[in-house]
Amino acid sequence: MRILLVNPPRFQGIPVIREERCEITERYSVLPPYSLLQIAALLRQGGHQVSLIDANGENIAYKEVAHRLQDASYDALIFRFTPTTFGWDVEVAKLSKDLYPQAKTIGICYTLRIVSEDVLVRAPSLDIYLRHEYEVVTSQLVNALAGGSNLAQVSGISHRQDDSIAHNPD
Repeated sequence: MRILLVNPPRFQGIPVIREERCEITERYSVLPPYSLLQIAALLRQGGHQVSLIDANGENIAYKEVAHRLQDASYDALIFRFTPTTFGWDVEVAKLSKDLYPQAKTIGICYTLRIVSEDVLVRAPSLDIYLRHEYEVVTSQLVNALAGGSNLAQVSGISHRQDDSIAHNPD
C-alpha cells in the first residue's frame, strides 16, 4: 500500500511539536516528526511504500502542501494533530479528500483520544482517528486497509462506518 505521512505546516508561522504528550506550539524549536519517522520504518518493514512531507520542518505553507499532495500517489494519508492546532492541522485531511477522495485519511493525537467522537464530528474529512499507541496500531490498520479487511477488527481506532462513527476497543 502507498502511504503518505504529513507533518502539517506551522501554525501562524510558529513551529508546532506534534509528538506524544508534547503537542504544543513552540516558537523556538523545530523538532523532527519522530513518530511519523517511526511509523515510516514500521510500514516499510511491512512492505508498504512510504513517503513523508514535513511541512513544519521545511516551513512550507498549505499552498505548497497542496501542490505536493497533487504530485503524490497514495492510498492513505497519515498525519499528526494537536488540540491547540486541531482546526489548522485537519486541513491536511481536507486537502487530501479534495484531491483524492478515495484515499483514507488517518489522524493521530495522543491528547484528544478520550473525545474521539468529537474529533471525527468536527473533522468530516478525517476517516480514521488512531487513538491507541501508533507503534502497535498503525501497521495493523494499514494491513487491514491493504487487505480490504473489516476495520472493526483493528483495535484502538475510531472510524467512519457508513453514516455513523464506530469506536473499536483498545
